[in-house]
Amino acid sequence: MHFNLYFSIMPFRSDLTYKAIAMQGHPTFDANIAVDWAIAMLELGIETPNILILAGIHQPTSYYEVAPYLLPALRELHLPEKNGDSAIISYCIFSAKRIVKRDQIRLHLQELKQNYYRLDQPDFLLDFSLLEWAWQDIESGYETYYFENANADNIESLVVQAAQKWLEEHADSL
Repeated sequence: MHFNLYFSIMPFRSDLTYKAIAMQGHPTFDANIAVDWAIAMLELGIETPNILILAGIHQPTSYYEVAPYLLPALRELHLPEKNGDSAIISYCIFSAKRIVKRDQIRLHLQELKQNYYRLDQPDFLLDFSLLEWAWQDIESGYETYYFENANADNIESLVVQAAQKWLEEHADSL
């Protein structure tokens, strides 16, 4: 499997770019992300007419309000729009990067588990699914058999390590 996200080497990109490019291809796209992405791009010094318009849209917003500006903004920056599995994987990259930064680890782990079910590639996100099931067991006071040696003291660290490993292992295909 090979998903070319050639923009991954662009130094000015916001992590939200991974979600912005997947607007039409991910079933849970939140239009407010487009506005947040545009604001982040402006903060990075990237300014285009469509980014300026997006950044000025009041939240909460809708798909129909951001769509006329997000796709042209992506084109202005030569960023590809993602659909299907590549859109889902783009979301996964975002979540894995946030986990590595220790930002809302559980929330992003849950997003990875949901994306596991959306992909037609059962092994691609399996560890994240197993870790989420293990976390649920631990939270409920049960011993877990989903992920070896997982317990309440180390579950967050195991998730961070899995995200780091996943990003490293798939760097060429992402």
